[in-house]
Amino acid sequence: MMEVKVVLLGTGTPNACPNASGPSTAVVVGERTYLVDFGPGVVRRAAQAYHQGIDALRPDLLTRAFCTHLHTDHTAGYADLIFTPWV
Repeated sequence: MMEVKVVLLGTGTPNACPNASGPSTAVVVGERTYLVDFGPGVVRRAAQAYHQGIDALRPDLLTRAFCTHLHTDHTAGYADLIFTPWV
């Protein structure tokens, strides 16, 4: 049976809160990660989770993402998400 993990990468609001990243949830199924939303800070928070031992959240492995709706707090991390793999 494949292990499934749900990792909250950000639970912030549209307000500019210095202590919270924008909404993003990672569903890790085996070696694959599925992001649900990609708010501001998503790649940095994924990198943090990777450094804490969740290998599937290595930023260059983030290749699957779903957007629940087009509010900026759920989508503003998109640029980081698409440009990070080649950095």
